[in-house]
Amino acid sequence: MAKRGGLKKPIEKPELAPKEVVDLAEAIRSQHHQQLGAAKIAYVFEAKTVKRGGKVRLGTCRKQSDVSILVGKVDIIIGINKRKWLELDGKQRSALLDHEFCHVGIKLDKDTGAVCGYRLLPHDLEEFNAVVDRHGLWSRDVKMFAETTERQRQLLFAAVEQEA
Repeated sequence: MAKRGGLKKPIEKPELAPKEVVDLAEAIRSQHHQQLGAAKIAYVFEAKTVKRGGKVRLGTCRKQSDVSILVGKVDIIIGINKRKWLELDGKQRSALLDHEFCHVGIKLDKDTGAVCGYRLLPHDLEEFNAVVDRHGLWSRDVKMFAETTERQRQLLFAAVEQEA
């Protein structure tokens, strides 16, 4: 046991995600991310809570180096915050996995056009609520996000009206 702050506490280590997580992830991959069909992806529960910008990260997506791919036979590792995963409902779990898959793009061979690797993609939208409050839908990314949000709002209201 490792000593931390004078207390004996076991060191938490990552672990492979259980079968139900892998099954859900693979269903989402086959439904929404067919371009990643050949990618070798490992799903890992991360024991440590990681924060970025003061916010707890629910998941991570990491592309492996060429050496790691050669040795470990894995192209991508999707890490999931185990503590937070247990707090999420089914819809939130699906959204988290879908989000992490959206970070993976494909690299195409210039000559053949075949998939020759993977790359990490940034988020579509990087913005502050306060900027949108002050300046409105000022950029293409913000406009596209607002349009998507409006479509979802309309679907929600249509579903509520059908139930009534």
